[in-house]
Amino acid sequence: MKNIKNGDQVTVHYICSIIEDDGDKLIVDSSYERDEPLSFTVGSDTLIKGFSDIVEGAKKGDRLEGIVEPKDGYGEYKESMVLKTTIASAMDSGLTKEDLASAMGNRKAMSVNFEGAHLMGYIIELDFEGDILKIDFNPPMSGKTLHFIIEIL
Repeated sequence: MKNIKNGDQVTVHYICSIIEDDGDKLIVDSSYERDEPLSFTVGSDTLIKGFSDIVEGAKKGDRLEGIVEPKDGYGEYKESMVLKTTIASAMDSGLTKEDLASAMGNRKAMSVNFEGAHLMGYIIELDFEGDILKIDFNPPMSGKTLHFIIEIL
């Protein structure tokens, strides 16, 4: 069996956990649960860099564990990616209070047009009385250290 290298097409099963501040691991994704292995090209930009780094050098049948720091995952959390605006301005763009409340309650991504750009964000603060709306455009797992268990198929 040859070692996996950059550019190779591989198929894996994996479990991804977020390492919380207290050291506990919270599973956020698992190909096992979906019974759907992941196929990808090692080193391509379709996955986070840290995932490819764990797999590179392994062989078919290997079971690996690895930690991915934010810089090799979804990036650092950036306060500059949080938009503070008014609820009135959101409603001017066609959203209703019910739309906003539903998106906030479900932690559901919403599409926002901002300065000509089409962005996906999450409402993190909604204050109808104070007319405050904060939308976070960071990837949901930005700033998080990730733990992977990966099985090369």
